[in-house]
Amino acid sequence: MAKLTSLNIASVFFAASGGFTYGFGFGVYFDLVKGSTYEANIIDAINSLFAFGAALGALSQGYTSDWLGRRRAIFLAAIICIVGGALTAGSAAIPMLIIVRFVQGIGLGQCSMRRAR
Repeated sequence: MAKLTSLNIASVFFAASGGFTYGFGFGVYFDLVKGSTYEANIIDAINSLFAFGAALGALSQGYTSDWLGRRRAIFLAAIICIVGGALTAGSAAIPMLIIVRFVQGIGLGQCSMRRAR
């Protein structure tokens, strides 16, 4: 069993705190009213559809690997991540942002899974 050190605790805290930054940039960019119910609903939709897309991507990666082979499946996942990231950065409206975050989630989910031999 690994020893629990202050470096380990700090590393875990630092890695886990990244999740707090997901919704902040969206609220600033689209001039959402801070503390409003509308802002909370939009940020919730953006983050939850991203997580749902990641779950679907992770579940589909095994089938994609069987269909295309492992290398091509990883390449496809990387392309989906790149396209999703570019579309997220170029989103002009909130509905577009919500949809492309779902696509970006699929790519991330596929990248995080790999088919065992």
